[in-house]
Amino acid sequence: MSRTCDSSMHRSRLLASQTAVCYYCFAEFPPSAISEWCDAIGEEQGQTAICPQCSVDAVVGFNGPVDAAWVQAAHQKGFG
Repeated sequence: MSRTCDSSMHRSRLLASQTAVCYYCFAEFPPSAISEWCDAIGEEQGQTAICPQCSVDAVVGFNGPVDAAWVQAAHQKGFG
């Protein structure tokens, strides 16, 4: 299947995903495990997930199998 959202400003799409993956530390977890969000504007809830394992804002969602090649490429692009 496919990636469901980008890594920022994605709260509703990420929470509707089957699996969340951090492309910094490569942790996989259910979206319900996310307890920290950033990018709050005013009184709104934050919209960008913080990884519960490493505390980096590099979390994306997937429905179905995780595309490990995409995750590796995103890590290389974002963190070299």
